[in-house]
Amino acid sequence: MQIIMQTQGDEVLLKVIECNLRASRSFPFVSKVTDTNFVDAATRAIVGEGVPKPQNLMQGKWPFTAIKVPQFSWTRLAGADPFLGVEMSSTGEVACFGKTPEEAYLVSLLSTNGFRLPAPGKSIYVGVDDLTDPRIAQKVAAHFAQAGYPILTDCEATRSVIGEGSRVVKLDYTDRHALRDAVFANNIDLVVNLAKRRPEGKLDTNYCMRRMAVDFAIPLVNDQRCAEMLVDALDALPKGTSTAVYGSQPLNIETPVAVKTWREYLEMRNVD
Repeated sequence: MQIIMQTQGDEVLLKVIECNLRASRSFPFVSKVTDTNFVDAATRAIVGEGVPKPQNLMQGKWPFTAIKVPQFSWTRLAGADPFLGVEMSSTGEVACFGKTPEEAYLVSLLSTNGFRLPAPGKSIYVGVDDLTDPRIAQKVAAHFAQAGYPILTDCEATRSVIGEGSRVVKLDYTDRHALRDAVFANNIDLVVNLAKRRPEGKLDTNYCMRRMAVDFAIPLVNDQRCAEMLVDALDALPKGTSTAVYGSQPLNIETPVAVKTWREYLEMRNVD
């Protein structure tokens, strides 16, 4: 069952948006990755054709990695905070294969709806709070700065965490027209909000920053581990492989790796 909780003044409304019987989405994902038909095995066991012997499907050589990245639908709920907690927030996933974890993660992320890498010359807007791991915040800011992107922050406290090379740009979140103009004027093309504390209200600057990204269709990274994985994946990309550009480096940012079919990845297991 999936439920949306809405508030109208002091009244709380619960709306059921989905109620069904289903298996976990991880089930078909593992089936595809391991090339094992679990439904066939379960059906044969149910009808009495024998129970398969237990086996370790992960044993042996795996020359590829498969990763599934959540697909969020923040735009469907006006005002909802794009904050990751224990609640189920995604409405689906995108699963992709790669020769390395970094390759698989980047391809999966670029395949989700609305995510793109920042265009050359654009700015990265970074937000943190007192629970943010400063090592990750500094690593993310340093990567994008070295790639040639201006790093913008919302306050001096954030600037002191991520590095002196960043610039403080305060945005007026109460005026939508002024906010839109400021986003364009500062060329903000990616928001990295690594705050971990849940906001107490809609005046919280980190909530406003995340919501701004969603409302203005700016790609948003709102998890520390995902932010670190993203910069690791970008660092692992081969340089000079196409005429496209990421930062100051020529890259193919639409298809950063050679496209292979599912069967081609599975056949890699048979190659020594």
